[in-house]
Amino acid sequence: MAGNTVLSYHDSCLTTEDVKLLERGRWINDKIIAFWFEYLEHTALASCQHVALVTPDVTQMIKFMSADELGMVLEPLQLPSRSLVLFAVNNNSSHSVAGGQHWSLLAYRRDGNSFEHHDSMDQSNASEARQLERKLAAVLKCNTIPTHVNVQSPRQPNSSDCGMYVIYYAERFVLDHIQLCVTDDGAAASGTCYPSVSDALAAGRVDFPLAVEIIEKRKEVRACIDRLAQEDAAAVV
Repeated sequence: MAGNTVLSYHDSCLTTEDVKLLERGRWINDKIIAFWFEYLEHTALASCQHVALVTPDVTQMIKFMSADELGMVLEPLQLPSRSLVLFAVNNNSSHSVAGGQHWSLLAYRRDGNSFEHHDSMDQSNASEARQLERKLAAVLKCNTIPTHVNVQSPRQPNSSDCGMYVIYYAERFVLDHIQLCVTDDGAAASGTCYPSVSDALAAGRVDFPLAVEIIEKRKEVRACIDRLAQEDAAAVV
């Protein structure tokens, strides 16, 4: 059973079964990650055009598309104009069946022309990340071949929190990017301003989450879904 629809938010549609995955100890699916990416896009990034969040379904399509197909499908995202692009990576090897066992985050940073792979399970998705990078260089309009960085992310303490780590870091990097891109007069600065992860760590701007923070992030996402659903219901009345 797919469950009843709990929330329709722009292009995202969540059912009761999707929302249950936010319970502690459960592996979250692509729909939860896509919702949070979309939520960030319409809230934190509402007035920022320098960042793109690529949802899991689009990232999965990239793996199996030709270069010509990629250009057409990704054109609306305007990736060549973005200074920071985040991809939710899954190790599903099928182009027709949903699945996979592990999530990680791939970040493209234009100022350093580099891909940075954040994996909470010892780079388990390294091959998937490199496969994406090879296809994305042309779409991103890189002048030279981007460098690759395997970021030493903290290891998740279980087998279920990888998707929450993706959500957590994507949000932190988005908020950090916005803060760094704001000029003294409050306007978003153009050009490049997102630091490398190593620079951010050295400067103390990115603090790796402990397990308790991931637990709280599950609660936060669930509370956000409940709030938006209540607002939708009140609007109908």
